[in-house]
Amino acid sequence: MILSAWHVARVQGERTEGYLRVDDDDDGRVRLELRWMKPLKRPKSFDVVADSMIAQLDKFSRKKRLAFTTKRRVRVASPPGREYECFETRGEVVSYGCLMRCRTCGRTVLVRVLGLPREDLKTLAKKIFETLTDHPGEDGLDCWDVYDLKFALPPSYMLQGTKLRTGALEMRFTDKKTELDIRRIGLGAVLLKDRTLESFVMELCYKELRPFDVQTAKMDVHGHEGLGITGPMTFRSRMLSNTGRKRYVHVHAWVCDDRIYVFRMTSREREDPLFFELSGRVQCH
Repeated sequence: MILSAWHVARVQGERTEGYLRVDDDDDGRVRLELRWMKPLKRPKSFDVVADSMIAQLDKFSRKKRLAFTTKRRVRVASPPGREYECFETRGEVVSYGCLMRCRTCGRTVLVRVLGLPREDLKTLAKKIFETLTDHPGEDGLDCWDVYDLKFALPPSYMLQGTKLRTGALEMRFTDKKTELDIRRIGLGAVLLKDRTLESFVMELCYKELRPFDVQTAKMDVHGHEGLGITGPMTFRSRMLSNTGRKRYVHVHAWVCDDRIYVFRMTSREREDPLFFELSGRVQCH
């Protein structure tokens, strides 16, 4: 069981309700499933919810002709601040699951860790179950950590899409006023061997920067020699846009440990303090 081989295979839904699946690169098996559900308008007792959810899992498995036994109320973990029940299934595949409901907001989360009988899944499941959070941190921001790309955003930003390629990761977000994306590209020394960081970023973000009249400047970013890009939307682009409002683009780019980082935001502000705050929360080392 090598966690570094796990990858996000499927994400759907939004902040209030959705589904996440993580697969194993080595054998293609499903390793983790996470489903979150919005609070019921008429809350039921947690025991009733648990009985219903686990019965649905059993019914789904019978339809798939998967033979296994379910053991309920297993001692695995004690997620803080939640009503919960842990359970175990055993067959060709073993899983430890936990159904939990937040005592503060009423959100229900179902998480399962899956593997083979020979693997120590219980220890791993305990760590995952007890560290899951469904509220922003003390600073009011959501903390993201995807393949060691770590950053924080306000809860108003919704994930719009991800692109994962060999050595490259891109995540796109939006809220009612701004949109942003965060990119990390590996093999920086190779990619910048025959060109500057400026020419690389201008080519990488050509589609996003084309509607703007941008200026570039070398600057210190996160303690590294980096690049700043900013500028207003052109008059032609404004006329072709849906709203016609004047917008600005802001970009920070830098290289750390042979990785190129690009943080881009479009907003209504010529000098947006939120851009500097959120760019500063990207952890590169």
